[in-house]
Amino acid sequence: GFGMQLGSRIFVAFVFTGLMVAAIITDSLEQRIPNRLTYAGIVLGLLLRVPAGPLEILLGVSGVLIGFGLALPLFVLGAIGGGDVKLLSVIGAFMGPLGLLQSLLVAALLGLVLAVVWGLARGTLLPALLRTRELLRYALSGGRAGALPPSEGTAALTVPYGIALAGGALIAWFAPVAGLLS
Repeated sequence: GFGMQLGSRIFVAFVFTGLMVAAIITDSLEQRIPNRLTYAGIVLGLLLRVPAGPLEILLGVSGVLIGFGLALPLFVLGAIGGGDVKLLSVIGAFMGPLGLLQSLLVAALLGLVLAVVWGLARGTLLPALLRTRELLRYALSGGRAGALPPSEGTAALTVPYGIALAGGALIAWFAPVAGLLS
């Protein structure tokens, strides 16, 4: 990616890693990802593509738009927070559409593990699974079947999903270097 010399690619990897680690830390400690981190990340991801030319800029912009577009419906349903939406836009800015999709696959697996561990630790796994069933029924019926379950209370399992998103992005970013995804 980025069509740059090695030194520039290392710098971009360092900036991306720093942003993802900061997202993991803030989401772990505060259950939120600050706007200053996500907005700066989107801008940096796009600006760092400028030296590589118009195609790379277009890939970054399309990554931002795809990340935002995929995450927005989940936000509307209450499945993820606003910081997660913007974090996916950061990931898209740095990784482009293909890298974003690869990172989402890894993040889905990490998120599942995180949700199970988090739910077991807090005793909220079973109520959350029941809520998920109702949420899917509501979403798949276009809001005609059942009611939108409350997003808070005993049936809610809130997981700092930014941890899974950022972790998935880092794994997808560095997997080609390790020869895992090529």
